[in-house]
Amino acid sequence: MDIFYFVHHYFVHHYSDKTELKTEVIIEFQMAKELYHERQTLYRCGLHALNNVLQGPVFTKAALDEACVELATIADPNAGNGLMNWAWNPHRAPLGLGNYDVNALTFALQKQGFVMQWLDKRLPVNEKLVKLDEATFILGFVLQWLDKRLPVDEKLVKLDEAEGVLCNVVMTTMFSSLWMQRHWFAIRKIGGICYNLDSKLAAPMPFENESECYQFLQELVNTGECELFLITKEKNPADKPSEDGLEVQ
Repeated sequence: MDIFYFVHHYFVHHYSDKTELKTEVIIEFQMAKELYHERQTLYRCGLHALNNVLQGPVFTKAALDEACVELATIADPNAGNGLMNWAWNPHRAPLGLGNYDVNALTFALQKQGFVMQWLDKRLPVNEKLVKLDEATFILGFVLQWLDKRLPVDEKLVKLDEAEGVLCNVVMTTMFSSLWMQRHWFAIRKIGGICYNLDSKLAAPMPFENESECYQFLQELVNTGECELFLITKEKNPADKPSEDGLEVQ
């Protein structure tokens, strides 16, 4: 999938039937210029997506590379931090070019107190179906499964309660035969406006309204080549109510 073409086509088609942009839409584009937005470098879209969704330089290439090394060491204690690990690591592209996988991003987010929730694309995206008792534990962190055979809407993706959404799509390039390439990009609601913060865009792209954002996500899911991940802050155990109904102090 050429995600840049998909995004460009979506927004051009969406606005092409309007004789003029509404005043509020113009204001949204002006506000977008003030948002934090990292542009694409090499294959580091995962790094840019994390920082764009969190609206700041929270992560560095070194931090994600270290997460990859830690994950490799968990799987193989002899992996170490030597030349071979630098040249080839199962959680990123060779030679440290980027192309970080979901394990690397999830592990890095966990270190900063965030949870990465996978939205199952077999369901249309619209209703929340979270089964915490069926949560999958991978390498010590929690991957919470939200089934998305339900339509994508505010019931499944609660943008007001989340940091944002990470989208992961399959890419077809000249290097696809060497390793699987996927592109990460972020979507976040800021100041009541939903923005596409894709690092391949020249600037953040505002959606006209929340419904348009959900429609965009649903169309991505419908391609069959996209995975969605909801980013939320990890809950503090001290904030959870105790068994007798009183808050834990």
